[in-house]
Formats: sequence, structure tokens, C-alpha cells
Amino acid sequence: SDADYQKMMDKSLTSMGNNYRIKKVIEKLRKGEEVYVAALGGSVTEGQGPESFRDGYAYKFNKKMADAFALRREKIYFVNAGLCGTNSPLGLIRYQKDVVEPNNHTPDLLLIEYAVNDIEEPTKQRAFEALIHDALTASPDTAIIVVYSAALYPKTQKVMMPIADYYGVQQVSPSDAYDLGVAKGLLKHTDYFKDVVHPIATGHEIMADCITNLMVKIDEAPLDAKMEIPAKALKSPDFFGFKAITGNSDDVKIVAGSFTGDDPN
Repeated sequence: SDADYQKMMDKSLTSMGNNYRIKKVIEKLRKGEEVYVAALGGSVTEGQGPESFRDGYAYKFNKKMADAFALRREKIYFVNAGLCGTNSPLGLIRYQKDVVEPNNHTPDLLLIEYAVNDIEEPTKQRAFEALIHDALTASPDTAIIVVYSAALYPKTQKVMMPIADYYGVQQVSPSDAYDLGVAKGLLKHTDYFKDVVHPIATGHEIMADCITNLMVKIDEAPLDAKMEIPAKALKSPDFFGFKAITGNSDDVKIVAGSFTGDDPN
């Protein structure tokens, strides 16, 4: 029933966070101003599971968000930077090239989805913290929603939550919604998953609804005072200000020193 489904949506509301930035995004949408939206994550964000990747949650959410709030949907510029097999350290490496550069603009709204790919990642969530910190620092307009996907194996939602809480960003857990649906007998594994992690189109629809529901609830809430970015890192600032360097970087000079070999690849 609609009531049961809404219970799943409400269960997914992990944290409303500080709503100042995201309410400004909604305001821009309603005014018909340019809004830059990006999704960064692994294969679930890329859109794997359904027959068409455009049935992935990020694409569905972008449409639902436009339906709910946008005066001029043609003013929404969307980048899907999901890439299969990647985790948050690789997301940090890819952020400038794959999120910012395609639109030549920092995102107004950034979805981050790595809870199912960050198991045993080597930085122990230091890169995840840097990704949030650097995105917030790079632009006073960037709002972040951390998306905790469902999977039939251990996830990193619980260790990511304190970091996201520390920076006051929004968090939504389709994983918690799925668990409630299964516990209440509303869902079976095959109603949501293609395998153990990739949702079918219905699962992606549930994910998109969870994120849209978060934005609707935030729209209904009073505006928070603007939150300052914490001066100190929660875990470690080791990766703050991270910059990917390649041989093609204009402002980089690579000195080989005594190394003389070439890598033909």
C-alpha cells in the first residue's frame, strides 16, 4: 500500500543534515535558474542492473527532482560519473575530471554512492572524508547527499555516517528501506536485485524515490542557519586538497631523476 511504501521511504531518511545548501538548490530549481547536478559512485550509480542504464537511480532521480521542483528542466545540467568497480579513493581522484570538467562547473547538488564498494578500501574512509570536505570547500553552493545502497553483503554505511554527520550533509539509505521492506514481507530479494548488489529497474526506482522523498521533506522543513565547514578533520586531513597529476598536466613538470626506463603503456 501507499502507507507501507511511505514507511520504507521514511526509514531511508538517515539524516536531514544541515539543509541550508540543499534548500538553496530547491530555490534555484523553482526560479528556473541553472542547476548543476552530478552523481558519483560505482556500478549502481552508473546504472547497472536494468536493461538500460538510463533506468538507473541517478537518471530516475534527476527526472523526479525536475518533476517536483523545476520551473525550467532544460536548465538542469546533469552528469552521471558512476563507474563500475570504483570506490571513494578513486572517486576523489576522478572528481575534478569526471564531475566538474564535463559542465565546467562545480555541482550544486552532488550524490555520492560508495557504501557497497568501500569494503576494505585502503584509506579507511579518509578519502571519503576528503571527497566531502573538498567538494564543500570548492564551492559554497555545493550540497551533498550521501546515498547508502543496498547489498546482500557487508557495507560501510555505519562507518561513513559519522563522517557525513560531521559535515552536516544529507544522507539517505535505500539499504534501510530495503531491509524494512523485507522484514515486513513487502519485498523479496528478486523484487529488488538482479544479483547481490545491482538493483533491477524496480530497485533503482525505489532508490530514486528515497532521494526524492528526502528532498521533499527538506523542502517542508524550516531553513537552517548556514553551517561552516569544520576547521579540523574528523578522521584525518591526509587527502584534503587532493589533486590528480598526469603527464599532460599543464602546470606540472615531471623530473625523471636517475630513472631512464619508459613504460610503453
